[in-house]
Amino acid sequence: MDSNILANHPLRHAIAEFSAADAAYRNMVAIGVGDFTEYEKAWRTFLHRIERVWVKAQAAVNHMPSWSRVESEISHLRKKDPLLLYLQQARNVDEHSIQEIATDWDAKLTAVQIGQEVQLSWQPWD
Repeated sequence: MDSNILANHPLRHAIAEFSAADAAYRNMVAIGVGDFTEYEKAWRTFLHRIERVWVKAQAAVNHMPSWSRVESEISHLRKKDPLLLYLQQARNVDEHSIQEIATDWDAKLTAVQIGQEVQLSWQPWD
C-alpha cells in the first residue's frame, strides 16, 4: 500500500500492529525450536500485537454508524470461538505462554568402569 495513503488511513494503527504481529510470526518461524527463550519472546510479541489489531481497529471505526452491529457480531464470536477467546485473554501472556516443564540441574553424572561394566551415578533432582 502507498505510504501516503497509509499515513491517512483510519486503520493505519491496526495495520501497523498487524505488520508487527506478522514480523513476530516470521521471527518465530526463523528461530524454529532451537532457541526457546527467543521463540517465547516472539510468541509473546505475536499474541500482544495480534490482539492490538482488534483494539486499534475498534478504536478507528467506533464512530461509524453501522459499526455497532458489526461490533456486536464480532464480540459474540470473540466470546464463543476458542481461538479468538484465547487471543482476547492473551493480554496476560504469562498464563498463555509456552514454558519449560523441566529445569536443568547439575546431576554430577559420573561413570566408573569396573572390568567390562560401566556404572553410572548421579544426584537426583530435588
